[in-house]
Amino acid sequence: MKTHSIKPSSPRHSNGRLACLAGLMMAASTVAVQAAANKPPASGELVSFAGTFDSASIIPAAGATFSMVKLKETGSQSLKVDFPVSEGYPGIQFPTPADGWDLSGYGGVEANVTNPGTASISVFLRVDNEGDWQMAPWSVDVLRLEPGETKPLKVVFGKAFGSAGFALDATRVSAIRFFAGQVTTPFSVQVSSLRAVDAASAPPASAAVAGNGPTPYPDPKNEAAWPGKGPIRCFGWMVENRKNFWTQREKDQGAIVFVGDSLTGGWKAPMLAAAFPGLKIANRGVGGDTSRGVLFRFKEDVLDLKPRGIMLLVGGNDLSAHGNPAYAEENIAAMLDMVKAQDPSIPVILCQGPPSADPKAPLKPGARADLTAHIANVAVGRENVTVLNLFAAFGTPDGAPSRTLCTRSRPSEWRRLQEMIRSADSGIGETGPQISRSPGN
Repeated sequence: MKTHSIKPSSPRHSNGRLACLAGLMMAASTVAVQAAANKPPASGELVSFAGTFDSASIIPAAGATFSMVKLKETGSQSLKVDFPVSEGYPGIQFPTPADGWDLSGYGGVEANVTNPGTASISVFLRVDNEGDWQMAPWSVDVLRLEPGETKPLKVVFGKAFGSAGFALDATRVSAIRFFAGQVTTPFSVQVSSLRAVDAASAPPASAAVAGNGPTPYPDPKNEAAWPGKGPIRCFGWMVENRKNFWTQREKDQGAIVFVGDSLTGGWKAPMLAAAFPGLKIANRGVGGDTSRGVLFRFKEDVLDLKPRGIMLLVGGNDLSAHGNPAYAEENIAAMLDMVKAQDPSIPVILCQGPPSADPKAPLKPGARADLTAHIANVAVGRENVTVLNLFAAFGTPDGAPSRTLCTRSRPSEWRRLQEMIRSADSGIGETGPQISRSPGN
């Protein structure tokens, strides 16, 4: 039997192995340091505006400017962003590490925003993965702020405007953008913080994503779970309506979408086919719905269809529930902002509701006229929106109904509405959508 003795390695080979081992250890250490650098601190703070914040690390877009100021209420330092008149998306991109943020373990990103101005405004916050935003995953939300109001603007990973969105990779967040839609009057906002939000404090992504069904309605008693403001209505048939809509998502891609309450839902498929021959129309009207309910489902039921055009008729149930017409305006504005964010060329017919005289659902005196004025106001400056005044078309000068317009209407009344939609300068027609101007422009 042969025996083998182990000879000691030569110094040259030993030194080589040690050098290799040292190199591997240094590389591992560098990766660990880099990974740690891409993680936020325990507080989740992504940007600190205190002390010597380097504002040069912020990237402006579409003419937006920024400066450091102190919040009037607290005296703490904040970032003031000025949005100019623009048809684009003026805003800023917050600084990120060279290889992006690793926000695994977090559920989203939240900015604390103040409106120091004298008019209502809407701003967006978007979290991106690397690549062209039209091709790569992103999550986004919008916030409506009244004058002097301070609120958190929270983006939940995997959500777009509160509904199911792209499956964002939280370990590779390449950009965090803060911006406005079309700006017709310059305004400013102040951002006092930007932080990653713990998964426990962010609403969970719906299990109904990716073909299983629509995002379930939140508990109507949980106001914080619903976007927007105003009355909430949630009945069994609404759930069933939305399940039915879900089954038609593929078929209805690229359609003109009619969305609203029973005034819209009453247009059944044969009616629509007869009224608008040659046009592909998807009806997303739900009886009893409010503007807040439509806002909740607007992404999945309307925008996910990549519509050629939209007709929006909502607000009547807000009034019968004695809701504030100003809240309905805010909800409608949020929907129009969502359209703008997805594709500013989508034409929208925005309907001012018809008069009503249902003794079972009395309105507050002057409420209908008030809502009519609010709807006209929300359309001003929006190039893709045309207002259709059903109040004047179906009412008398004193506001009483002269024609009926409901799910039990006579065919002649539907023809009247059909004629108005066809004649509206909205660009929604048989030859395809064109950009039109809203009244007041």
